[in-house]
Amino acid sequence: VVYLCQQIGLPTTLAELDVTEVKPEEIMEVAKLVCADGDTVGNMPFDVTPEDVYAAILGADELAKYLKTVL
Repeated sequence: VVYLCQQIGLPTTLAELDVTEVKPEEIMEVAKLVCADGDTVGNMPFDVTPEDVYAAILGADELAKYLKTVL
């Protein structure tokens, strides 16, 4: 999916979304908002915590940065 997004010009890293400084507390605030009552993450067939979302955001950013160097 990352490769496809890169090929069609969609942003795949935080930097490409103009997030020039990654502040852990701000990423966690986003993660908490994603997990708010009534948000669509509640449709997942398993519990999703803010810590899960936080790790996913940072993990996806690192993966996309890595793939830019090898693809």
